[in-house]
Amino acid sequence: MAFVCISKRKGGVGASTVAASLAGAWAGMGRSVVLIDSDPQQSAMYWGDVAEAENGILSRVTRSAVHEDDTKLADVIEQAKAEADFVILDARPGLHVQTVTLAMESDVTLIPCGPSPLDLSPLRDMLSALHRLRAGRDRPEIGMVPTRFSERTRLGRELPGALESTAESLGAPAHILPGLALRVGYAECVLEGLTPEEHGDVLQREARALAQAVEGML
Repeated sequence: MAFVCISKRKGGVGASTVAASLAGAWAGMGRSVVLIDSDPQQSAMYWGDVAEAENGILSRVTRSAVHEDDTKLADVIEQAKAEADFVILDARPGLHVQTVTLAMESDVTLIPCGPSPLDLSPLRDMLSALHRLRAGRDRPEIGMVPTRFSERTRLGRELPGALESTAESLGAPAHILPGLALRVGYAECVLEGLTPEEHGDVLQREARALAQAVEGML
């Protein structure tokens, strides 16, 4: 069992896309997956609801929505750990006690980040908090995931380097993982109830590369 927490200081950075992409990639490999959505926006759950109608991969992934009851969320996570190969938590945004505590209890915590300075600054806050709490511990492994970037723009091309510089400035051991670029295909996946795994082509390759990189951190 592996517990992967998707953490973010703010919304709009592609966390639900990361969560659904990982769920689809691992489920497509025949792994058992539980996807838990504690973000009040419930984007991952909406995506799964569309998949139910279309019989997509997410319809075969066990999904739970818990965003107002911390005790229930902890119980749902513990039960999922006993049942699945991978437990993925799309955590609520912010430096809430719940979010940070669950991130620290994970095997891997992922912090998605877009190319905007408005995304980089909050990422620094989240990474700094996790790094301080992680002092003297082996877990969680921390990974930063470039998201919503365009390879055609300078900011997009420089994003991995900016993430690496941020980690180095904090003295934080963090992995820079394969990213999920700004592609209309991801929005089409939500609309059609598909995951990148089912969409195929470049989306599938990006999702699989990210899933393999996360597995390499376990």
